[in-house]
Amino acid sequence: MEIERQQKEQQRIAAERERLQQQQRQRYLKLLAHWEQIALALGRPADYVEKIQQITDSYERGLPLSKKAIEACVQDTEDYHRQIQAQTQRRSRGLRL
Repeated sequence: MEIERQQKEQQRIAAERERLQQQQRQRYLKLLAHWEQIALALGRPADYVEKIQQITDSYERGLPLSKKAIEACVQDTEDYHRQIQAQTQRRSRGLRL
């Protein structure tokens, strides 16, 4: 009886772990898609955007994201947010009388 309970608990934990891993994979896939859009908005070269697509394809096949890819994604995201912020500030200055 106790062994059955322990087995069921282990199965429940394994199923929960799998569910969390799948959620994390989906978040990363969305992040990679967003990174590609950001790279395009920043005017990155076509081969750079193609590399993001290759990274995404590799991740979809189960390969982990490299530290270099994560750092590039973070850097591009920061650059994009700075660009948007600068554009917003320029627009607001232009509207002042």
